[in-house]
Amino acid sequence: MADVPKTEWTAELHWQTADAVLRGESHLAYLLNSGLRLWVTKHAESLEEGISKARTAQKARSLSATLSGAGLFRQQILAGSR
Repeated sequence: MADVPKTEWTAELHWQTADAVLRGESHLAYLLNSGLRLWVTKHAESLEEGISKARTAQKARSLSATLSGAGLFRQQILAGSR
């Protein structure tokens, strides 16, 4: 299920959210775009499922990057100790 903030979505809040997405300060654009593409291409049964799959993929990439960075850091430390 998609996380929906528990807040009243006023016109001002919609504008602030859209502005943050357009300035690249929010991951919402990525999730919405990816989720929509998954739904339209029938890789998800609904937009909500598409967003959920996109969020899972985003977390997996983040973890992979973190682990890659840790591996590189380890290699640098080992190379420095020689």
